[in-house]
Amino acid sequence: MSVAPRIRILVVDDDPDVRVIVSHALREEFEVVTCSSGVEALERIDRYEPDFVIMDVMMPVLTGIDTVRAIKKDARFAHLPVIFLTARSDNEAVREAMGVGGDFYLQKPFNPSHLLSVVKQMVQQHRIEPHPKRFSQEELSSPGRAEKQAAIAGEGSSETPSAKDGEDRTENPSPNRPFTPATSRRVRIMIIDDDVDVVNYVKSILREDYEIIGVSDSELAPEKIIAYQPDILLLDIMMPKLNGFHLSHLLRINRHLRGSKIIFVSSRADHEAVAKAFTLGASDYLEKPFTPEQLRRKILAVTQQPDFVAPKKRLNYMEILRREGEL
Repeated sequence: MSVAPRIRILVVDDDPDVRVIVSHALREEFEVVTCSSGVEALERIDRYEPDFVIMDVMMPVLTGIDTVRAIKKDARFAHLPVIFLTARSDNEAVREAMGVGGDFYLQKPFNPSHLLSVVKQMVQQHRIEPHPKRFSQEELSSPGRAEKQAAIAGEGSSETPSAKDGEDRTENPSPNRPFTPATSRRVRIMIIDDDVDVVNYVKSILREDYEIIGVSDSELAPEKIIAYQPDILLLDIMMPKLNGFHLSHLLRINRHLRGSKIIFVSSRADHEAVAKAFTLGASDYLEKPFTPEQLRRKILAVTQQPDFVAPKKRLNYMEILRREGEL
């Protein structure tokens, strides 16, 4: 007999004690899934499919404000009610939280029973109805189990054999990632950003479906672009030494570098920055913070452009990983 779905709440907080307190307060009436950072929340939200979000404000790397801002950019999650939890109580913090789509602001420390009553009130107010999820709470709590279930659900086509070193590999995307390029050769992407956390975040999103290379020192980028021949470059704008605009200009005037497609990835979203990016030959522009799905969509759009090609490379991907110390 099937169990009726329950409303699923995503709790995001870098304090493990807070995650435990919130989980205990809500678990009798709701499904509760947790993340320890904003980056982790953006990585997992597609799989978790929450109906409601409880978000800490002050977190390292990506604040709760920026995390919610990124979540709300995705049409599938733009409607999600959000309760912010924070030790701050000033009016500016409240306005900022409400400005990015927050529905309620609860100051720490809080009474767990009060949190439960607020959540129940907001569920009624927003008329939230539980809907079937791809993965149960038990599957999500078991590392690797959800991915295994997705792979089983995606069976029906024969597996693509793994390529040996030196051979070209065909695209063999994960079954639970719907947005992958329809090219005959695996696409190679280089992310250039002075923020190592951003580089690692992008690599974690793309490594299953693409050959992904990270560069955090922009001065090394030209040499690595020539050596590694990426098909797509993800360029941050605001970097010391060589910024994204400098790199883009350098790419376009150097015949050895000009073949790569460029997607600018930046916290700047003003008209001047965007216009300059496209003037310098950008194929697209992605504002930080962003969700994994937004990044995948941008890359898919570039790979579907009529002039996009993924030519044979001088170095195979395994050799690059060895050179970069990742093997």
